[in-house]
Amino acid sequence: MDRRTLLAAPTVLLSRPADAQPPALSARKPGNFPSRPIELIVAFPAGGGMDVTARILARHAERLTGHRFVVNNRTGGAGMVAHNFMAKQASPDGYTMGILSSGVFVDGVLRSEGRWSIDDLEIAAFINYDPSTWIVAASGPLQGLDLRAIVSRAREAPDSVRVAMLPQSASEFIIEQVERGTGARFTKVPFQGGIPGMTAMLGGHIDVATVFFSEFRAQFEAGAVRPVGIAGPAPVPNLPGVPTFDSTLGTNGIHWAAWRFAMLPRNVPQDRRDYLAAIVEAVVADPEAQRDFTQAGVLLDPSFGTGDAMRASAARLFAAQLRFLRESGRVAT
Repeated sequence: MDRRTLLAAPTVLLSRPADAQPPALSARKPGNFPSRPIELIVAFPAGGGMDVTARILARHAERLTGHRFVVNNRTGGAGMVAHNFMAKQASPDGYTMGILSSGVFVDGVLRSEGRWSIDDLEIAAFINYDPSTWIVAASGPLQGLDLRAIVSRAREAPDSVRVAMLPQSASEFIIEQVERGTGARFTKVPFQGGIPGMTAMLGGHIDVATVFFSEFRAQFEAGAVRPVGIAGPAPVPNLPGVPTFDSTLGTNGIHWAAWRFAMLPRNVPQDRRDYLAAIVEAVVADPEAQRDFTQAGVLLDPSFGTGDAMRASAARLFAAQLRFLRESGRVAT
């Protein structure tokens, strides 16, 4: 199932009585909950990696449970509209669940102006992750240049290479780390997300876009774009031969990805929270759903764990992000 097929296909409720659910789910179902559709909040537009993840999750959650799941793209403010809604406005009744990335932590530290933080949300379950990747147009001005050569150009001719970024997000942090580690200097061009930046790149308005594989897969397979660097600790199986920033540039710690979670407003009743977490975990473990996630280009990571182990993994991730924010002078030490 490619991204276009996934987005074009309607979300259909497959009738499945509670007693036909997998035993691990039916045992946790709290009474008559849910009695109406569950809304999945996505902070970015349709077609992006978060949206694709939410729609795959909704499709298979309906198949496994018979409940209705509706994806709602609450876009705006480079993610802040949805993040603020989930932290401060969504009702804690279990009928609203955010499909959010680890970027919500950065927003809570940098852009919430103290109105909310990650502590206003509860992480129900880990879903998947998608490393940030630099891509260039296959026939653009950087044609034939690898990551090392692109950085060399930006060092020799400062500001000559234009890179798309979402302000105060991983895409901006990557540029900053590359500049600090190499002496290069790029022109940062702000966009509301990876796909708008990629569109601008394909139109010749910028040189490099920072996107997730699930967002540029169609263009990659069509030969329109070329990935040059992965912001992760190791290469990934869906991009064989594409190096990491650290291995190419001799830097350390250019590791930025969208680690995606199902999150709830604080104080959702525990039985509902546990049931929703069990649904997400059942989807992530389901072979049919895993095939769809893999085909969409996102990566599953069983080592992230579930329950308390998952929350501990998330805490370590957020701590690493906080260290970068402090080291870069964005927050006080």
